[in-house]
Amino acid sequence: MRTKTFILPLLAALLSSAIMPGTAAATLTFNCVEPSRYANILPIFNDDPNAYFDYFKPAQRRLPNLQSCRALIVNGSIGSGDAEALLGKIVAGQGGLAVLYLAFDGSNLVEEAKMALIVRAFALKTSAVRGPRFVYSPDFATFWREPVALARSAGNSPAAVAPFSPLDGGLRLFKTRKDLLLPVAKEHAFCLDGCWAVWYAGVDRTRSASQAPAPAGPAPHIDATVARRRALLSHFIDSGQWAAANDPVLKRVPISARFWTEKVEHSLRQVCEAELSVVKSLESSLSQSFDASVKRKLDPSSVEELTPLFERFNRAGARIEKCYAVAYERGRMANFRRQCPKTCDASALNDTFSKQAEKLLQEASQIK
Repeated sequence: MRTKTFILPLLAALLSSAIMPGTAAATLTFNCVEPSRYANILPIFNDDPNAYFDYFKPAQRRLPNLQSCRALIVNGSIGSGDAEALLGKIVAGQGGLAVLYLAFDGSNLVEEAKMALIVRAFALKTSAVRGPRFVYSPDFATFWREPVALARSAGNSPAAVAPFSPLDGGLRLFKTRKDLLLPVAKEHAFCLDGCWAVWYAGVDRTRSASQAPAPAGPAPHIDATVARRRALLSHFIDSGQWAAANDPVLKRVPISARFWTEKVEHSLRQVCEAELSVVKSLESSLSQSFDASVKRKLDPSSVEELTPLFERFNRAGARIEKCYAVAYERGRMANFRRQCPKTCDASALNDTFSKQAEKLLQEASQIK
């Protein structure tokens, strides 16, 4: 059931100075990124469920509903009820939802706090949209270009080289799809204001490599109290600890945050220690071989000797990528089962996150 009616007036009174006007109605839309439907992703695995299971090595041999979405695009201006709507999408996806593309604006600390808690509790990845030309790309693998010999001695033909990743062929075909451009509304094509608090809650936070400029026109006024409580909240959800009132971290712009949380990075290094060790060793070998090639003025034979090392380095990179993908998949599914041990009680979960958000915002208001 929804939060008890006596809580809402109390919360409104406590936070009246922190919530921007004009956020009374739920205005965000949560749309499926069509190419992310599992029916569209499976061809990357040659339409073979066994290849899917082999790549992700899930704890259970069960495909997600093929019509469910791995990614959603969140668009509009944040308002009351939006966090509950997001929770409904997650529950409906039964653990299959992995990524949120965020392209919304507005300020509503109650909803921001609740949405951020939900994102972190279900271990979702977040991606900040920075303009209307944002393209969807699978979050679990990248296309490693076909192996090409750097140089071969005259008369020698390049040896056949297998793809670096078992998914390269499927990803190459996937990239030819005509519907990869995200359906972002032009009036809300940027992650702005309260959007950054939700982005910050992601366990893997990405954004456009080349940041698009902010929309033309005067910058929106951001209340100093709102900005401070948002910074306090974001830091707490990320670290589990409140920052001191004078901590410099509170003055940092959320967009400058690391892509991974410290906890996630530590976990990935532990889980993928073997793969990372191989890369470190190959880096050393490649550096030494390149220096030797430079001394020989990069003559064709010395460059040719680098080719096997580059190929081994790329294969090691693809193995790390796969290891990370498995770690994220297992972590997300474990978090989903933690929130929904047998079935998902969406109403009870909504009440829980409402109370958590209320408590955190009250605590944040006391840090002067």
